[in-house]
Amino acid sequence: AVVSTQSTGGYDPQKSELRGVFRDIDLDGDGRISFEEYCTFVKYDMLMSIFEDFDSNNNGTICKDELFQAITKLGITSTREEVDAMFDQIDESGDGEVSYEEFMKVFFDTLNF
Repeated sequence: AVVSTQSTGGYDPQKSELRGVFRDIDLDGDGRISFEEYCTFVKYDMLMSIFEDFDSNNNGTICKDELFQAITKLGITSTREEVDAMFDQIDESGDGEVSYEEFMKVFFDTLNF
C-alpha cells in the first residue's frame, strides 16, 4: 500500500531515516524485526510518551512536583509524602530529578516490564 504525505500529516521520511529506525528496532541485527523486537520497541515508545507527559516543563527530567501532578491527573490517590518517598526511590542519583534512564530502569529492572 502506498502512503501519501497527506495521510501522514505532510511528513515524508527519508529512506536513510527509515533505515536508522529499522536498525534501532532490529536489536540482533539479523535484518528482520521479530515479534519480540517489535514488542520491546512498542514498550520503549509507550514509556517515552508517558515520561514526556510527566515532564510538564519539557526539560528532560521529572521533579517531585511533576510526579505528584501526574499521579493526581491519573486519579491515583496518594499523599505528598507517599509520592516523595516513591520519587526518592526512583531518583538513584539523588539530584532531585528523575532522568529518562532512571524512569526506564523502574519499569525494566524493578517491575520486569
